[in-house]
Amino acid sequence: MVEKMFAKWMKSPTEFEVISATKALFLKSAKGNARLVTSPKEKGTLFDVETGLQVLPITGRLIKKTGRRAPNYFAYYKGEDSPLKGVSHQIEWSMELQLFMQVFEGIDKFQIEEWDKLPIFVIPKHMKIFERVSTRFGTVILKFLVEIDHTLPYSQSYRYNQRIGLEFVFSSLPNPQKLVGLSELGIPVFQVQAKLSEWTKRDYDEINDENFEEIKEELIKTFQNRNYRLQGKFVNSINTTPENKEKYETLKSYEEQLEYLEKQKKLKVESIDKAKSEYQDTQDLIDQEKIKLDEYKSKNKYYEKLESDNSSLTNKLINANSKLETANDKLKRVNNAGLFKRIFKNW
Repeated sequence: MVEKMFAKWMKSPTEFEVISATKALFLKSAKGNARLVTSPKEKGTLFDVETGLQVLPITGRLIKKTGRRAPNYFAYYKGEDSPLKGVSHQIEWSMELQLFMQVFEGIDKFQIEEWDKLPIFVIPKHMKIFERVSTRFGTVILKFLVEIDHTLPYSQSYRYNQRIGLEFVFSSLPNPQKLVGLSELGIPVFQVQAKLSEWTKRDYDEINDENFEEIKEELIKTFQNRNYRLQGKFVNSINTTPENKEKYETLKSYEEQLEYLEKQKKLKVESIDKAKSEYQDTQDLIDQEKIKLDEYKSKNKYYEKLESDNSSLTNKLINANSKLETANDKLKRVNNAGLFKRIFKNW
């Protein structure tokens, strides 16, 4: 018996869906409307991703020490042995891998980032889970073959031939020859760590059946709606096919020109903003000097009025002095006149 967590559900000869063991158990139950049949074997519609052999879902055993159940899984039918027994599997299961597979199965967008390069937004057209790809070195099972709708920057989509293989380090990578085969087919393979973030470790400690769905929803929000990136590297050569190379180079040229123009625009805007700032500073100085000038004019008018009032008072004082002198002269003449002259005002 070999334990697997995902299998292909063949809905028709041409249509299939990769589902978890938990979903398979639900679909074959009354609550799931018994849409999935596993018995007898000849009518079974579940197949192992790696070998193509028929499988059936099994409920995980109860762990007495913890009171929890082990994860549900798929097993081969009784009496059937795996052809991969004793051979290194392409898929090595872990709770983290299960989690990431379910998170990215229906994701709308995400970012990839190589350590020394700018991040790239990937908007998938289709996330093909456990896709089998035939190369001249043999068949490769990719965790995801991402058919790209578009990328940001837009040119990268054509550089990748509008598809990438998405792999996780919890699973074994295809051998070097098969990676070369994928490169020859124009499929670059991006390797990512299926690693829980620090907040997940802090809040949940470990993944189990009870918190699996909650962590899954949080991770979807993290990669799809927040600025969180899948950091990793391309592990084979990016071989852009001739039909895409011209489109990539043309778009890349436009993007570089646009980037240059955006930088020039930014410099111009900064220059204009600087000139505006200098103009405003000059205007502020002019306004300050104008205020000082108005204050000076106000004071000057005050002093002019004082001067005018002083001149008027001076003239009045001169006139008063003149009248006083006239009166004094008259008094002197009266005093100097004799009595007879003063009686008859003959003076």
